[in-house]
Amino acid sequence: MAKIGKQWGTIIACWAVALALIITGICLGTIIPSKAADEKVVMVTCGDAVKYFTDISEVPTYVNHLPTTASQPATVTLLEDIHTVEPIGLEVGKIEEDALCAPWAVLDLAGHILRSDKAIHLAAVVAGSLTVIDSNPSVERYVTRNSTTDGVNYDFFDEVPLGTYADVIYGGVVTAPELMIASFYSGHELTINGGNYFGTGSVCAYGSGSIITEEDKAAFIEAFGFIPKQRVTINGGLFQVYTDDVEAGLTGNYGVQVAHDGELVINGGSIFGKVAHETVYGEGYVDVDLSDPQTDMIKINADIKMKPIKDADGNLVGYAAVDATTGEPITPDVPTDDTENKNQSTPDAKTNLIGLIVLGVAAAVMVVGVTTIIIVNTKKRKKVA
Repeated sequence: MAKIGKQWGTIIACWAVALALIITGICLGTIIPSKAADEKVVMVTCGDAVKYFTDISEVPTYVNHLPTTASQPATVTLLEDIHTVEPIGLEVGKIEEDALCAPWAVLDLAGHILRSDKAIHLAAVVAGSLTVIDSNPSVERYVTRNSTTDGVNYDFFDEVPLGTYADVIYGGVVTAPELMIASFYSGHELTINGGNYFGTGSVCAYGSGSIITEEDKAAFIEAFGFIPKQRVTINGGLFQVYTDDVEAGLTGNYGVQVAHDGELVINGGSIFGKVAHETVYGEGYVDVDLSDPQTDMIKINADIKMKPIKDADGNLVGYAAVDATTGEPITPDVPTDDTENKNQSTPDAKTNLIGLIVLGVAAAVMVVGVTTIIIVNTKKRKKVA
């Protein structure tokens, strides 16, 4: 009897282990979410519709076909850092098969890094409207700047890097060797409300020409109720957009420019780099002193002024928005996206495999337990007999 009691103890222990393994397997296989390298990196919401993407290059076509409005734009949210070797383009707006389209979209960096080894184009095109926000502006990063024969590039670290670093920034980042942030081809408007922008390129209200004919004007008014104009509005954000001149940094092409009837509106933010506007169509650019702009193409909010920023040698390197009365730095409110569970994810293949393995072990333990019960019962019957 003692021997049979001991065997029953073993059976109970086996079943307890099996139950624990079953629960663990179910959790690992179906409940506990985790991210994989090939999992969803972008979420797009529009009204009640939600769609996830594993490749950001698929997003523009989807967004440009959504029935968006100014009050219900498509919100593109980064779910994790994105680093690609290929160019990244998010151009909102199009003319397709002679049909006009005026999509409205919001890009939420959500504190993440959007990076390409080649180029990034964020643009409002034709009658499109794109607004960039950062709903997680408190992420701290350390920036290092490297000048090479291929241009200026940057690295970003969550902790203090070895050696020296150029700056400390907060929030999401957009960076590429070629960086274009623009409203062009009669685009409606590109609005920047937050984020950090690093690269060689330009922030511009720039197009190949404006709407000319009365027929074109009438078509746009009938379709959208307005005539699109190239406009870039900067409400916040940090822009370190340098030029192709690696050594001089700020003496080559212009980092911020306005041309072809475009318009730049500045309500905040900091701009490091040369700023210019085109004096006459096709006749080249001239430098602009943002502390005292001399053109209607660049409009600065009456309540702010752009304070010149100089380096240790006294050279002008950029401007930062300050309160026009107090001279204090302006920290704009950061618009956020109220979509719930934006960082939710589903189990990846690796996690599911682990869950299946655990369930397999649980099944083996159960088989051992059942076999033990059969053996014990057989012995008991033989002993009784």
